[in-house]
Amino acid sequence: MPNIVYLWDFETGDVQGWVLEGANLDGSGALQGTYSLLLYKGNTASISGLDLSTVIKPILAFLIKGRYTYSSAVIGSYVEHFITIEIYEGDTLVESITLKTYQASGENNWFYIRVVVVDLSAIAGKSNVKIVLKPNSIHHDCTGVSRFYIDMIAIFDGADYEYDTGMVVSDNEDKTIEIDIPDLDLSGLNTDRFGISLATPDWYTSTLEAIAITDQASINISTDTPSIKNVNYSAPGTTILQFQKLRLHAKVSIGSYIGVTEKIAVIFLDPSWNYVRLYMFNVHYTFNGISPRFVSSVSTTTYGSTASGYKDINAKIHGNNFDIALKVKIIYGDYTVINTGSIKLEVYSSDLSTKYGELSVDLTIGNEQTSSYLTGLPCGTDLILRITWNINANARVVILVYPLVKIY
Repeated sequence: MPNIVYLWDFETGDVQGWVLEGANLDGSGALQGTYSLLLYKGNTASISGLDLSTVIKPILAFLIKGRYTYSSAVIGSYVEHFITIEIYEGDTLVESITLKTYQASGENNWFYIRVVVVDLSAIAGKSNVKIVLKPNSIHHDCTGVSRFYIDMIAIFDGADYEYDTGMVVSDNEDKTIEIDIPDLDLSGLNTDRFGISLATPDWYTSTLEAIAITDQASINISTDTPSIKNVNYSAPGTTILQFQKLRLHAKVSIGSYIGVTEKIAVIFLDPSWNYVRLYMFNVHYTFNGISPRFVSSVSTTTYGSTASGYKDINAKIHGNNFDIALKVKIIYGDYTVINTGSIKLEVYSSDLSTKYGELSVDLTIGNEQTSSYLTGLPCGTDLILRITWNINANARVVILVYPLVKIY
């Protein structure tokens, strides 16, 4: 069970310190128990004076039930629901996060349930914190009423389990990885419902997906599915005993190197809507960053003499550990004209005081080679990747050299 710092369930029959503008405490459509907050578009619910001075990793969670009742619509109309969470220190806005909670036809009546989880690390250790909740709906070619019921608002200090992981994707590469939950972390749930939420501001780019897989059901959030873009929820009807893995899928086309971190939360609740367990995944995405490539053509060296040099690449890899190998390809000339030659990769700390290992490739063996991997290298620290070449050839050769990185 996560460490609950604040919890507002409204079961005392009052607003428990929340200030409602246009909203009210409602007992007819409550999400859990007897009462929930009821808000419409343009309404707000806020609470001030929160003391998080001793909270190291603040996380906000709440239940939301959205309902739409249509009056008139044309074919193809639809409705979008959003929730904006504004975080203040005193009167200063620190962060504003807008998550899409649902999208569906404007020609039908519908409702949905979601569990929203938001990372509040921007105000960790702060006092006089204010949180504002602002629901919004956009009706496209239809008229109707959108309602938002909010309940079980909580602030936790950290998740039950937190994992750092990484995903490296090149443009147009269709890639899927899975993060298995360690044996000691996956069992003992004995609950019947769960949610998945993007806990940071909206996805950086499109065609990203995260799937939470249990022994009974799986749910996903996906940039390409509007109704579950940021949050999703499932109650499979059978007891969930294990959260087994998080699957990440990506296929991007952004044309540049980008490194970005998204936080993905998977949260489990019991039949009374109490929070049972929270898993947080810090996913460090690297787009088009797997292979810093360079070509070196030594055109001023007399054939039969030796050309040598080195190049340093600054790197910082996000994840738990990483492995690295060296790929070498002769793109002009042929290996048979090389008398002696090698390409070497060394991994150093940023000040060159620590050497983590080295590997090399013999250029006289073939036109394209991949070395073995250096394994268990450190993540989260500044490194220098030094590539050194030493070549004696009878004719001109141009060599493409780049590291291959595996993050886990």
